[in-house]
Amino acid sequence: VFSGFLLLAMCVVGLISSITAQYYSAKVASGLGTSLRNDLFEHIFSLSNYETDVVGKSTLISRLTNDTTQIQNGFNLFFRLVLRSPFIVLGAIILACNISIEIGLVFVSVILVLSLIVYLIMNYSIKNFKNIQLMMDDLLNKISENLEGVRVIRAFLNEQREINDFKKSSENLKDKQLKVTRVSSLMNPLTYVVVNVGLVIILNKGGISVNVGSLSQGEVVALVNYMSQILVELFKVATLVNTLSKASTSAKRVNEVFEYSNCMVDGLKEATIGDIVFDNVSFKYPKAKSNCLNNISFGIKANETIGIIGGTGSGKTTLVSLLLRLYDTS
Repeated sequence: VFSGFLLLAMCVVGLISSITAQYYSAKVASGLGTSLRNDLFEHIFSLSNYETDVVGKSTLISRLTNDTTQIQNGFNLFFRLVLRSPFIVLGAIILACNISIEIGLVFVSVILVLSLIVYLIMNYSIKNFKNIQLMMDDLLNKISENLEGVRVIRAFLNEQREINDFKKSSENLKDKQLKVTRVSSLMNPLTYVVVNVGLVIILNKGGISVNVGSLSQGEVVALVNYMSQILVELFKVATLVNTLSKASTSAKRVNEVFEYSNCMVDGLKEATIGDIVFDNVSFKYPKAKSNCLNNISFGIKANETIGIIGGTGSGKTTLVSLLLRLYDTS
């Protein structure tokens, strides 16, 4: 009776501990995600047009929304499982070795094989999730360009071409995601196979040990239960590995944005109100092969009004951007 009440009390303590862990893990992860998004948004606003052009506006949106969410989910599962599952697995191995050193080695072998499987799948997933995120950035860039240039697209009757380009990019993204998901989905089946092979070995060796009298039937049942506990925790670890793979890739992408700093430096001369002078000014956009403005020279006197005239692509907007110092001259 005492043992029954003790088990019931332990179940209640486990339930309370689990609820508490879930609550605080979610709270910490949500707080982290919110702070990360706020800091990233503030940092993006501190960058000049040059940096946002280099990184890309569409990928900045993706990193500010999708990547921060992946990091938040990764932290949530990390706090819930990483501090729990290893203790259960290690405890099961120690208790198994306490019953039988020979069968305990089977436990150790199972864990080593599963660790290798987890490492290989995680290594593959991290590399490919990065490519998926880049493809997602490209898709967002197409959406942004089409929304901004919708009037031009309609004027030249190019709707169907843009639709076909979008479908092609979307299909490529789907194919890549399916490929990575297929490999990631091998985690659970492989875990089942390895653990069940371990159970077969335990039952075989345990049956022989019971026949010769070195183990009792109860000890064999305990060993099977320990292996089952490991199986449950490894399923959780498999889910954690997939989530952390995405979170790791997203963390690198977010960190890349934080590494950028505003390249625009204030001049040493004290500013004065008066004439505006461009003296042999040239400018090239980030990633462009050639200058869009070459050796431009002109002067605007205070209180003077001038007109900037030119055809499409002649550099009018670029010139105004330089006047406002949205970009620095090349």
